[in-house]
Amino acid sequence: KGSVKRVERSMGQLEALIESFGSSSPEVSLRRRLAFSVGLPPVWKIKQHLADALMSLGCIESARQIFESLKMWERVVDCYQVQERFGQAEKL
Repeated sequence: KGSVKRVERSMGQLEALIESFGSSSPEVSLRRRLAFSVGLPPVWKIKQHLADALMSLGCIESARQIFESLKMWERVVDCYQVQERFGQAEKL
């Protein structure tokens, strides 16, 4: 039970990070100066972590959509297999 709450909290933090990439606040000039000081991974890596968290919670379809947007085809196939959609998995 505690583990699920940790994953949910982590998932919320990842979603907030992803949303902040598209935000116009703070100004780009300030973000550019600070970009290398925080060691933030690229947005695609954060999305991958979010999809992994969704998979661990059993939200396979949502995870599949994220993996598909990232063109991580092996992970998309994994999602189809978990959903027992073997025909779709075979097509990829």
